[in-house]
Amino acid sequence: MEEMFAQLKEFITKENEKLCQNLEVREARLEARLEERLATKLGAKFEQELDKKIEELKKETKQEMQEIREALFVLEHEHGRKIDAIYDALMIHQEKNDKMSENIGILDKRTEKNEMNIFNHEKRISALETVNS
Repeated sequence: MEEMFAQLKEFITKENEKLCQNLEVREARLEARLEERLATKLGAKFEQELDKKIEELKKETKQEMQEIREALFVLEHEHGRKIDAIYDALMIHQEKNDKMSENIGILDKRTEKNEMNIFNHEKRISALETVNS
């Protein structure tokens, strides 16, 4: 009978060891699955937070772009008139300068013609003075 108890004890010990090993394997598998699920959940949570921040940045960027467009419109509108006025003034000034240049050209030709006439008159006077002397 003692031999039977010894065999039973040995059998139970072996079965306990097998069960412990089996439990350790199952525990390892469960831990791996749990870590995988946790990583997936954390990844999903991180991804959701990241998507949320991206959407916030998109909204902020759209708002800033709208503000920039509005400011640009104001600048174009206000300064556009000023630039047009300055351009018109420059064109008028350029026209005046062109007319003045034409007048100066005409006066230069007249002055040159008068200089030639004076030169001719001086020659004639000189010739007459030599004839009369």
